[in-house]
Amino acid sequence: MTEGLAPGWYPYKGHDDALRYWDGDQWTDNYKPKDPTPATRSRRTAADTESLAAIGVFAAVLFPIAGFIIGFMVAGRGRPVVGVGIAAASVVAATVWGIILFGE
Repeated sequence: MTEGLAPGWYPYKGHDDALRYWDGDQWTDNYKPKDPTPATRSRRTAADTESLAAIGVFAAVLFPIAGFIIGFMVAGRGRPVVGVGIAAASVVAATVWGIILFGE
């Protein structure tokens, strides 16, 4: 069944989340976890973007420069309206902080 199989990582029977290495002659004792599926990666990326957006809103108010940068990062990850909103809130917050700290 495995004759002629090129060396490489292959699904490990009975372990849906692991790969086992075939050296061309026999199965080795080398195992590794499977990479996440593209669907899993995209869900994780969407969740990461949502987390980044939440951090961006917080940073926009307390740390305007960081909020401005994070806003453009969020925009670059496919949420342009949210990202630009965060960046705009950062500009407003920087203005308010300037007035509070330095007067008129």
